Amino acid sequence: MDENIALIFYSRGTRIPAWQLTHSEYQLLAPLWEGFRNCMGYYPDQYGHRPFELAHMRIMLELADAYAATADLNADRERTKAILAFRGMLAHHLAQGNALDLWWD
Repeated sequence: MDENIALIFYSRGTRIPAWQLTHSEYQLLAPLWEGFRNCMGYYPDQYGHRPFELAHMRIMLELADAYAATADLNADRERTKAILAFRGMLAHHLAQGNALDLWWD
Protein backbone atom coordinates (compact mmCIF):
# COMPACT_ATOMS: atom_id res chain seq x y z
CA MET A 1 0.00 0.00 0.00
CA ASP A 2 1.21 3.52 -0.77
CA GLU A 3 2.54 5.01 2.47
CA ASN A 4 0.40 8.12 1.96
CA ILE A 5 -2.80 6.03 1.88
CA ALA A 6 -4.49 5.43 5.24
CA LEU A 7 -7.60 3.53 4.17
CA ILE A 8 -8.75 1.80 0.99
CA PHE A 9 -12.30 0.71 0.22
CA TYR A 10 -12.45 -2.19 -2.24
CA SER A 11 -15.51 -3.45 -4.04
CA ARG A 12 -16.50 -6.61 -2.15
CA GLY A 13 -14.57 -9.68 -3.19
CA THR A 14 -12.23 -7.79 -5.52
CA ARG A 15 -9.00 -5.84 -5.33
CA ILE A 16 -10.54 -2.98 -7.33
CA PRO A 17 -10.29 0.22 -5.25
CA ALA A 18 -13.62 2.00 -4.89
CA TRP A 19 -12.22 4.85 -2.77
CA GLN A 20 -8.92 5.74 -1.11
CA LEU A 21 -8.23 8.11 1.73
CA THR A 22 -4.86 9.68 2.39
CA HIS A 23 -3.77 10.21 5.98
CA SER A 24 -4.77 13.89 5.79
CA GLU A 25 -8.21 13.02 4.36
CA TYR A 26 -8.65 10.38 7.04
CA GLN A 27 -7.92 13.02 9.68
CA LEU A 28 -10.60 15.27 8.17
CA LEU A 29 -13.08 12.40 8.51
CA ALA A 30 -11.97 11.59 12.06
CA PRO A 31 -15.24 12.80 13.68
CA LEU A 32 -17.20 10.32 11.58
CA TRP A 33 -14.85 7.41 12.16
CA GLU A 34 -14.61 7.98 15.89
CA GLY A 35 -18.39 8.16 16.24
CA PHE A 36 -18.80 5.06 14.10
CA ARG A 37 -16.17 3.08 15.97
CA ASN A 38 -17.59 4.07 19.34
CA CYS A 39 -21.19 3.16 18.53
CA MET A 40 -20.44 0.02 16.49
CA GLY A 41 -17.23 -1.31 18.05
CA TYR A 42 -15.91 -1.29 14.48
CA TYR A 43 -12.17 -2.02 14.36
CA PRO A 44 -9.99 -3.81 11.81
CA ASP A 45 -8.66 -7.31 12.37
CA GLN A 46 -4.96 -7.97 12.96
CA TYR A 47 -4.31 -7.64 9.20
CA GLY A 48 -6.00 -4.23 8.89
CA HIS A 49 -9.11 -5.60 7.16
CA ARG A 50 -12.82 -5.32 7.93
CA PRO A 51 -15.92 -5.86 5.76
CA PHE A 52 -18.01 -2.71 5.35
CA GLU A 53 -21.54 -4.04 5.05
CA LEU A 54 -24.56 -2.16 3.70
CA ALA A 55 -25.83 -1.66 7.27
CA HIS A 56 -22.49 -0.05 8.18
CA MET A 57 -22.80 2.23 5.17
CA ARG A 58 -26.31 3.33 6.19
CA ILE A 59 -25.13 4.23 9.69
CA MET A 60 -22.12 6.12 8.34
CA LEU A 61 -24.44 8.04 5.97
CA GLU A 62 -26.60 9.04 8.94
CA LEU A 63 -23.51 10.24 10.80
CA ALA A 64 -22.34 12.21 7.75
CA ASP A 65 -25.78 13.77 7.36
CA ALA A 66 -25.89 14.71 11.04
CA TYR A 67 -22.43 16.26 10.83
CA ALA A 68 -23.27 18.21 7.67
CA ALA A 69 -26.53 19.47 9.23
CA THR A 70 -24.76 20.86 12.28
CA ALA A 71 -21.38 21.90 10.85
CA ASP A 72 -20.29 25.49 10.61
CA LEU A 73 -19.57 25.32 6.89
CA ASN A 74 -17.47 28.48 6.91
CA ALA A 75 -15.34 27.52 9.90
CA ASP A 76 -14.58 23.97 8.82
CA ARG A 77 -14.86 24.05 5.05
CA GLU A 78 -12.21 21.41 4.25
CA ARG A 79 -13.64 18.87 6.69
CA THR A 80 -17.17 19.47 5.44
CA LYS A 81 -16.09 19.04 1.80
CA ALA A 82 -14.29 15.79 2.68
CA ILE A 83 -17.30 14.44 4.59
CA LEU A 84 -19.71 15.33 1.79
CA ALA A 85 -17.45 13.68 -0.82
CA PHE A 86 -17.19 10.57 1.37
CA ARG A 87 -20.97 10.63 1.85
CA GLY A 88 -21.42 10.74 -1.93
CA MET A 89 -19.23 7.67 -2.39
CA LEU A 90 -21.16 5.77 0.27
CA ALA A 91 -24.54 6.78 -1.18
CA HIS A 92 -23.43 5.65 -4.63
CA HIS A 93 -22.35 2.18 -3.48
CA LEU A 94 -25.33 1.80 -1.17
CA ALA A 95 -27.76 2.65 -3.99
CA GLN A 96 -26.13 -0.05 -6.12
CA GLY A 97 -26.16 -2.56 -3.25
CA ASN A 98 -22.36 -2.86 -3.30
CA ALA A 99 -20.84 -3.81 0.04
CA LEU A 100 -17.18 -2.87 0.43
CA ASP A 101 -14.05 -4.21 2.09
CA LEU A 102 -11.81 -1.85 4.08
CA TRP A 103 -8.07 -2.07 4.51
CA TRP A 104 -6.29 0.20 6.98
CA ASP A 105 -2.61 1.02 6.80
